[in-house]
Amino acid sequence: MAIGIAVRLAKSADYGGPDLFIALTREMAVNAVPVCVGRILVLEDEPFIALDVEQSLQTAGFKVEACHSRGDAIKWLTSNIPSLAVLDFQLKDGDCSDVMAVLRARGVPIIICTASSQESVSASFGGVAWLNKPFDERRLCELVNELMLEREFYDSMEKAV
Repeated sequence: MAIGIAVRLAKSADYGGPDLFIALTREMAVNAVPVCVGRILVLEDEPFIALDVEQSLQTAGFKVEACHSRGDAIKWLTSNIPSLAVLDFQLKDGDCSDVMAVLRARGVPIIICTASSQESVSASFGGVAWLNKPFDERRLCELVNELMLEREFYDSMEKAV
């Protein structure tokens, strides 16, 4: 599969050089057959904030997979589907639009946890839960619980049909 995608992307006028690797990784993540892992993906490039989010969620009883860059997250998503994702908007290696695209394609609920204002974020981030930094860990856990309950409800509705 990877070779076919790489050839198609290489022939495309839009990709070349290092962008080809990023495009290939992104497309493989979208087209892979990943496994649901029952974990919350945390994408945060600031170590202390990542640790705060991770510890808050683990204390509340959730399993967490922490990634610190878009590249790490996309790589992890090639073989895994999280139950939910908590994403910082702006990372050292760019914004997380590509990660969000993969997550949305798989129906994963998303919480944006950022210091950026909602108005400054592109329209592609509409329809996701929003948590401003600095965040209250109780509010983070409340949001996670709300979204997990919604997901369980929709999953059960799909199975019933």
